[in-house]
Amino acid sequence: MRLRADRPQRLATISYRAAAPGGGTEGARLAVERFRVDALPGGYDAIVAAGDLQGIAVSPLGGRPGLLGIAVADYLGVWADDGLLPPPDRVGVLLTGDLHSAPEADSRGASGPVGDMWLAFVAAGCPMVFGVAGSHDEVTTEQVGALGRDIALLKPRAPGLALCGHVSWSEPAARLGGGHVVNVDSRVAVFTAGPG
Repeated sequence: MRLRADRPQRLATISYRAAAPGGGTEGARLAVERFRVDALPGGYDAIVAAGDLQGIAVSPLGGRPGLLGIAVADYLGVWADDGLLPPPDRVGVLLTGDLHSAPEADSRGASGPVGDMWLAFVAAGCPMVFGVAGSHDEVTTEQVGALGRDIALLKPRAPGLALCGHVSWSEPAARLGGGHVVNVDSRVAVFTAGPG
């Protein structure tokens, strides 16, 4: 996959709570942005990539606030119904780690289990969920493998399109050699094929 343009199109935002510097909780907004690429892996109409989802949000399906990534997984069906994304069974997912949050979103750098987040994307109907565990994520290869054969915990590699997180940039994409790097630090990037 190679980007056709550096500038994404804003599709939606999700309000959530995050740990504030120095303690406490603050409100934040997660950007959901579309990038056009030259091609997608066969069988997919979109790839959703996200990382550093260290916050707590309410799912669009209701219930108690939980991990932000679970809310993102629940939004996939809502966005498909609104015509913003293809149905979840046509969406692949790439998670770049650091997905855990303290239960009250009041402590920065909290570590904990994120297996339920991976499961939320599988439950949403996504046939492919790949990712890299971050330094705050407690998930094992065995836990991920139990979710199905198309679900995998990967080691980093250097394609025409690289993803990163944990870096605060004002712009979400930059040139990297002959390709691009897209920063998904506290951002959801949706890749679809088509003209820039």
